[in-house]
Amino acid sequence: MADKGLRFLGVAKAGFQNDSLPEKQHDFEFEFIGLLGFIDPVRPSVAQSVKECYTAGIRVIMITGDYPGTAQHIARQIGLEDPEKYIVGPELSKMSENKLAEEIKTTNIFARVVPEQN
Repeated sequence: MADKGLRFLGVAKAGFQNDSLPEKQHDFEFEFIGLLGFIDPVRPSVAQSVKECYTAGIRVIMITGDYPGTAQHIARQIGLEDPEKYIVGPELSKMSENKLAEEIKTTNIFARVVPEQN
């Protein structure tokens, strides 16, 4: 689903019959129902904006919390250069500063990144 540009959510249900709620939501016994896939469409102006940046000599990169497949799908839609190469957040955390300095020269997609890694 991610490779097709979809974002997805797992859906579960749980019953409750006591007078007091459990301390944590994870104390419920959940039953998996399925997955919901949805698309968050790219704004129509983004591809043109990316093209204008490239024309002006500006490098464009994507930093996202999305999965790599979703990020690559969006990158292709907007015309981002070299969408095949990406680095995920956990890899960033393990890289030395020298390795990171080398990798960011040729990587335009940074996926599964959390705010602490920006």
